[in-house]
Amino acid sequence: ILKEQMAKGWCIPKLLEFDESARKARVRAYQLFECMPRRKGGIGSRFFMGYLSGLFGSIFGDVEVEEVKCISKGDRYCEFVVRPKG
Repeated sequence: ILKEQMAKGWCIPKLLEFDESARKARVRAYQLFECMPRRKGGIGSRFFMGYLSGLFGSIFGDVEVEEVKCISKGDRYCEFVVRPKG
């Protein structure tokens, strides 16, 4: 499902971790479309973070997504951690 985002031009995604029993995942997104224009001075991803929340929420149930690295904050890529809510 994440590879579909390359075809849409959103980013180049890489699934770093997927643990269904712990309901955790980690996704790295290179060249994320919403963060590239705001390099070194942006607020981070909101759209893609919501997308990941819906995607992994449909697999794991109620989750929260945190952006731990972001192109708009000077990192080389954006990285998101998915974990159970609460």
